Parts: sequence; C-alpha cells; structure tokens
Amino acid sequence: MDKSISTLPHRIGDESALTPGTKLLLDVHEAAAMLGCGKTTFYTLLSHGEIPLVKIGRLTKIPAVSLREYVTRKLVEHEARVAL
Repeated sequence: MDKSISTLPHRIGDESALTPGTKLLLDVHEAAAMLGCGKTTFYTLLSHGEIPLVKIGRLTKIPAVSLREYVTRKLVEHEARVAL
C-alpha cells in the first residue's frame, strides 16, 4: 500500500493540519525573519537554548513549531510580569 502524505496523520501535537508545501523545519534566515529579528540575535537565542534546533549533517534547522512555542512562552512571561 502506498503511504503518501495524504494518508499520514494530519496533526502533530496540537498544531494545525499539515498541507503540502508546509515546512516543518526552517533555516536560520527564515526563522529569524519570522520572528522579525536579525540573524545574530537569532543565533544568540539558539546558543542560550531559548529555541531548540535540529542538526541535519552540517545544516542547522529550526522546527517551525518551536517559534510559536517561543513566542507563546514570552507572552506568558510578559503577562506574569505585568500582573505583579
């Protein structure tokens, strides 16, 4: 039986359904652009463990879901500080 992408589960955790062309992993430039920061700032976030990365050979890839989790975590932290 052919296991094409259309027969695979369409959910990973609580994330939106995957569609053809949806990237699971981004390069550093794409991820930095999505956060609206520069490459140097993004590498700092990676080195401090703020955003997890995936190494594929020599390539550094960023799980797209990690960016959403990072932003959500920062919003929660901000709301907690403001509430004090």
